[in-house]
Amino acid sequence: MTIGSIATIPLFAGERVIDTPYEYPIVPGTSEWAELEDFPSKIEACQIPENILNNISTEALVETVLNYPLFKIYFSYDKATLYDWYKNIFNGIQELETREDAGNYLLNFYQQENYRKNRKSTQKQEDKSTYCEILLSEEKYLENLSENQLNDMEQILTEKLETETDPPLYFQILGEKQQPLASEPVPDWPDNYTTTVVYTPLGSKPVTVRRYLGEISDNLINQYKDYYAQIFPAAVHLSTGTTLYNCHSYAWYSQSTTNKFWMPDPSPYMKPGCGYVQYYPQNYSVPETGLKVFYDNKSVENNHSAVITGRYSGSVNSGYNYNLVKCVSKWGQGALYEHRLVDNPWTTSKYSPPNSDIRFYKRVYS
Repeated sequence: MTIGSIATIPLFAGERVIDTPYEYPIVPGTSEWAELEDFPSKIEACQIPENILNNISTEALVETVLNYPLFKIYFSYDKATLYDWYKNIFNGIQELETREDAGNYLLNFYQQENYRKNRKSTQKQEDKSTYCEILLSEEKYLENLSENQLNDMEQILTEKLETETDPPLYFQILGEKQQPLASEPVPDWPDNYTTTVVYTPLGSKPVTVRRYLGEISDNLINQYKDYYAQIFPAAVHLSTGTTLYNCHSYAWYSQSTTNKFWMPDPSPYMKPGCGYVQYYPQNYSVPETGLKVFYDNKSVENNHSAVITGRYSGSVNSGYNYNLVKCVSKWGQGALYEHRLVDNPWTTSKYSPPNSDIRFYKRVYS
């Protein structure tokens, strides 16, 4: 019997009785995963049962966290807020924060994965090393490490910085947090761009856009494509990854794949007199084709936009039937995808109005 199927665990005061990693019962690539129609259901499937979470050793917990199936989409989010995003959706990291010895085991795993990587690299080892860097970028995991341990960690990071094309994610995260350790490395995608403006449909508001002067590598484009295919198997890949345009520019400015503008903030389109009014879905209905969708994740860097292009087959039931809504959106630097309204990396919580972070906007002409 796998750990994932254990129903009850005996409790012993002061003792962690589980010393092997938790096995996630539903993971990407399985038929059970493919049956999950929205991202919040996938997030829920990756939670660790409380009776295991409270009784697992720190070493086993660290390995469980590093095996977290949704770590793969770290590139969808702003690096400065990346750790908090994982913490908000994953109880494994919430528990890890309570363990004083977590940093020791994280560093041990980081050393082991890089030792093995130097001899025979596998994608899984590279992934685990990257996940370690996400966690070790948080000061709370470094507080109880000795000076020698910190020196060992610095040596690994320095060697990776000198030998790999892209800087370690650790430095990229600290760079976006504007911490001094990250002064040398360059970003993992082009940072040279020019700035101009476009205008909202009624011509009343300028919207700042960027034109990037370079592209991400084919290797990175393929990584995005492969990872998204694993986690969102029902999403339809429509075009290749690019830094030319992003989700907001595609949704609000132009649905052409020759669009050359990256739009950091689409909020001017949502202001009064700028060509759109907020649309409120009705019970027993499906939001209509042509609406713009804004996923408000309370952070400009982590918001998302899409366009409703149709609906999927299925019965219209009581409620808002968001699972039937077909959208197209650009996924960060990755590709353009056709997907369910609620099955993408930016739908992280249950989404029923009026508490939904999903908003709809309809075009008006006066």
